[in-house]
Amino acid sequence: MAMEILATHPGRIRERLIAACHEGLVFVPPNVLPHEVQSLYDDVMELVTATEYSPDEGAFAPAIRNLTDEEVQVVANRILELASRVKGAMG
Repeated sequence: MAMEILATHPGRIRERLIAACHEGLVFVPPNVLPHEVQSLYDDVMELVTATEYSPDEGAFAPAIRNLTDEEVQVVANRILELASRVKGAMG
């Protein structure tokens, strides 16, 4: 789901990444992921929640707004890699 949101959600990459986290990643229980992708998921979540939670914006927006453009692209690419590796691991 996060991959589709990154690709199709309106807005610039930062807004698409925030939407992908709120509407996609947040619903992925880490314990259901294949073991071989757990560290990649943890890395992504660490980057998109690195800033303190905001009652107005939630957990993701404050951290993503603090990322550089290059870091946002890295996170988006890691989400795509995560989706691809999960798909590959599940056969």
